[in-house]
Amino acid sequence: MNEPILAPTTGHPDAGAPKTQVPSYGVDPDAKGDEGLGLRLESQWKDTRSWSSDYREEAREDRAFFDNEQWSEEQKAELKRQGRPATTINRIFKAINNLAGRERESRYSWKVFPRGDSDKALADAMTKGLAYVADMTKARYAISRAFKDALKGPMGWLEVGVDDEDLEIDPIYVRHVPWDEMWLDPETSEPDLDDARYVIRARWIDEDLVKSRWPNKTKDLDAALAEERGRDFLRTRYGPDFGNQRGPRGWTGHDPFFGEPEWVESSRRMLRLREHWWWQNHKVAYLCVPGYTPIVADPRNQTFVEALGIPGAYIHQGTKRVYHWAIC
Repeated sequence: MNEPILAPTTGHPDAGAPKTQVPSYGVDPDAKGDEGLGLRLESQWKDTRSWSSDYREEAREDRAFFDNEQWSEEQKAELKRQGRPATTINRIFKAINNLAGRERESRYSWKVFPRGDSDKALADAMTKGLAYVADMTKARYAISRAFKDALKGPMGWLEVGVDDEDLEIDPIYVRHVPWDEMWLDPETSEPDLDDARYVIRARWIDEDLVKSRWPNKTKDLDAALAEERGRDFLRTRYGPDFGNQRGPRGWTGHDPFFGEPEWVESSRRMLRLREHWWWQNHKVAYLCVPGYTPIVADPRNQTFVEALGIPGAYIHQGTKRVYHWAIC
């Protein structure tokens, strides 16, 4: 179907503009994939690790204070030389636990409010549905753990998703994510990360689980593992960029940029996978109808098909933020 393009300077259909074909699913058919995707993801990983090293070191110190580790090794040595004990009065521990306890005592319940009288039944059903999901996923416990992470510093994280692999369990889940698994775009400034071009999660997963999830990659993975495990070094999995003190555990896998182990843990046969989320602007076609919110031109969308016949409807070529996901 051919429709006039919206003139970007006027906000109204430009009768003199050339016609355009509505792209399938609203995406520009001439758009090409990012040939340098692998290089881009590696660049993101290096940038965020380099940028976050200082604040992760500070976060480790903050969390160590909570764990009663408030004296440096130099201070302990000096006190020992003077014959004085390294006594710690941990006020931070009490303060954080007090706030965490208040959060647990004041947990909120889900409530959906209707916009009109006709929506009351739907709102009640959605309220019950949210309450059911919150109970089945034990979301309150995950929220409390994330809240306490934020109190200790630097952030608290939750993962909300759908697992359609195991049909015997509820597909929706709400899980706590350790703060040190998350890596951010250095240029982000918004508290909700709306302006972040990417977010990375780097986490350790057992090798057998990785292979069961991606069986078609088993041969490639075995070849890469054989090469990495043949290297002549053994390091701790919990290096300076992990932000915790749970080690040591032996692992191998070399990072050529930082000159340190990177992705293979040897004592338990675990791998560190990186999940990258990023967004790009894509060309899309919007269906615009006066008085209504524009929608992406998508022949599969029944609302779009029906709206095509409304008088005054026109197609506008614009851009849309599209989110992408990849595992490295």
